Amino acid sequence: AIDATQLAAIKEKLAGLRTDLAGVLTINLTGKDRKEILKMGDKTLAFVEKALEFANQNPALVPGYINLDEANKDFALAKALSDIQKEFTPMVRGMEDTKMVAGSEAYNAMLLFYG
Repeated sequence: AIDATQLAAIKEKLAGLRTDLAGVLTINLTGKDRKEILKMGDKTLAFVEKALEFANQNPALVPGYINLDEANKDFALAKALSDIQKEFTPMVRGMEDTKMVAGSEAYNAMLLFYG
């Protein structure tokens, strides 16, 4: 169980994280956007990292329509958010699973009570 003091402390920490990330988490994609956008996953991360490294070492080869500084910033942000997400994903899954079981047990108990 989580008592009221623990819940308040957790919510305060989450509010701090929201504040810390407020300037970064500014994009809200639609479902359609999520389907259509190019995605950088674990497999493509290494490609992007190596390509950026090569581009940074050979700026004369970078076409004028590519803003290398912006690409470096985007990659650094994506990588940092990925690291944060890797910390959160197991916790969120654990919360979902625990909430599901606790809710199921409470629901089942009340069905038996009314049954």
